[in-house]
Amino acid sequence: MPPSLIIQDELHLISGPLGTIAGLYEAAMDVAMQSHDAMPKYIAATATIRRSAEQSRRLYAREVAIFPPSGLSADDSYFSREESGAEAPPGRLYVGVMGQYHSPVSSLVHTSAALAQAPVELALSDQGKDGYWTQVIFHNSKRELGKTMTLCRDDIPKRAAAIARSKESTRKAFEPVEMSANIPSQDIPVVLQRLKEVFGYRGAVDMLPCTNMFSVGVDVGRLGLIVMNGQPKTTAEYIQASSRVGRGEVPGLVVAFYPNNKTRDRSHYESFLSYHQALYRAVEPTSVTPYSIPAMERALHAALVISMRYAGGLPNEDDARRFDPSDQAQAATIERLRRRMKAAQSDDDLLCAGIDGYLDACVDIWAVAARRSREGSSQLRFNSMGAANFETLLVPYRPGINWKPETPWATLNSMRNVDQECRVHIRGES
Repeated sequence: MPPSLIIQDELHLISGPLGTIAGLYEAAMDVAMQSHDAMPKYIAATATIRRSAEQSRRLYAREVAIFPPSGLSADDSYFSREESGAEAPPGRLYVGVMGQYHSPVSSLVHTSAALAQAPVELALSDQGKDGYWTQVIFHNSKRELGKTMTLCRDDIPKRAAAIARSKESTRKAFEPVEMSANIPSQDIPVVLQRLKEVFGYRGAVDMLPCTNMFSVGVDVGRLGLIVMNGQPKTTAEYIQASSRVGRGEVPGLVVAFYPNNKTRDRSHYESFLSYHQALYRAVEPTSVTPYSIPAMERALHAALVISMRYAGGLPNEDDARRFDPSDQAQAATIERLRRRMKAAQSDDDLLCAGIDGYLDACVDIWAVAARRSREGSSQLRFNSMGAANFETLLVPYRPGINWKPETPWATLNSMRNVDQECRVHIRGES
C-alpha cells in the first residue's frame, strides 16, 4: 500500500550536501510511488528557513502552499503571537559576553564557573535552581568541545571554588557529560534520559558540552541555561540550539560567549542588540542543487537503479542482466524518472539538458553491461557480494575511488559524507 501522506519535519536540515543527494533519491522514490498510482501529499515543517519554495521544488517537484496562511495582524500571525501580562510564557533572555582583557579560555572558565556557582548561592526556588543547574555548553566543532571537557574537570571547578562565598557553599566537583558524534548512538537515549533528572539526584547532569547534535530533537522542559561558545556558522543553527532551553516553566537564559580573538565573533558582539531584535530576518537562504554535475555523478545512477527495481520490473539481484531500454515497460520507467527530475529543475534549461545527457549515458552503459552479460558466461547482478563468476553493477563507495560513468558504479552508503578525499604530497625541506 503506497503512502498517501509524507511528513517531513525540520525541513531546513535537508539542505546543503545532504539535501542535494536526497533530492536525487526523492526523484526515484517518487517514480516508485507513481508506478502504484500514488501521489502523496507532503507536509513539511520548520521554524528557520528561507527560499523554501525553491528548495521544495528541487526536492519534491512540488509548489509550496503555506498552511495555514499568515494572519492579518503582526501581533498574531498564527505562527508567532505576542503575549503580555501574567499569562505570558517566560521566554528567553539573550546575554552577550566577551572578555576584552583575558584569553578566550580564561574568559570561558570565568563565565562558566560563575554560572555553575549561581544556583548554589542565589536565592532561587527549587524549580529555578533545577532549571539553571544543568549548564549546556554549545560548540561549533569537536575540537573546541574537547577543550571544554578538560576545563569542566579541572579549571572550572577550581574557579568556582575561588569565587564561592564560603567553603560550604562551593559547588562540588562535577563530571561533564558529552553529547556529540563522539559518543556511540546507543548512548544518546541514556544522555537524554539523564537530562530529565532534577538536581539533587545522583544521575543529574551538571555540565553538558555538546555540538549541533543538541540543536535538533532535544525537548527537555527543565533546561533553562545554555552557553553558546562562539557564534554558530548559521543563524538557523543559532536559533535552533538556543531554543532548546526555556521550554518549561523556567525562563531560558542564553549566554552568547564570544572569543575576543575571532573577527566574526567580535562583529556579532558589537551588533548584538540589532541582530537579536530581528533574529529571524538573518536566517540564511537554503541551497539544494541535486542536478549539478557533481551530484549526478554521485547518485543519479543509484536513482536509476531504484526506479528500475521498484517500478521497472527488475526487483531481484539477478535482474540487472535483464535491463533493456528497448523494452516498453522499462523505457516508460526511464522516461518517468526523466520527467520527474526535469520537473524539479524546470527553470533551468541548461541543467535539464545535463539531466538528459547524464541519464542517457547511465542507461547506455548499463545496457551494454547487461547485453554483455546475456551473451557471455558471467552473470550481472546489482550486488554480487564478491561471489565468483558474477559481475556487479554497484559497489560501495570508499575513499580513493574516482567517480566515473563506467560500471561498476561507486555508490554512497551515506547521504552526508559526499566529499572525496585527496592525498597531499609535501615537497621541500622536511
